[in-house]
Amino acid sequence: MVGGDSLSFFSSIGGIHQDLGTLVVTVPPPPPPPFPGTIVIDGPTKVLANRFCSYEAIVTGGTPPYGMVWYKDGTFLGRGSTMIVATGVSDFTLRVDVTDADQTFGSDPLNCRSAG
Repeated sequence: MVGGDSLSFFSSIGGIHQDLGTLVVTVPPPPPPPFPGTIVIDGPTKVLANRFCSYEAIVTGGTPPYGMVWYKDGTFLGRGSTMIVATGVSDFTLRVDVTDADQTFGSDPLNCRSAG
């Protein structure tokens, strides 16, 4: 069963038919296949506080075109192969998620340390 299919259960004991209820089973779609290439974020890992740094996603393999989505500490930043990031005063993790034309998916995190 895929999606929101359901089963109904009935009992027929001693000539009495009784509806025992309905069980709804929801099966999530399978995850996309893993990305068949490499994804690397190119940019500084030791950064000054309250500055802007440039990062680029270097992607090899897979099937172009690539869709790229950037996150800083899990918060959406934007889309594209490059991203300008405000460093703030704390360490942070930058991540790029890549999907190719065949809908394969990969991700690369980069831990960045604030140099103060």
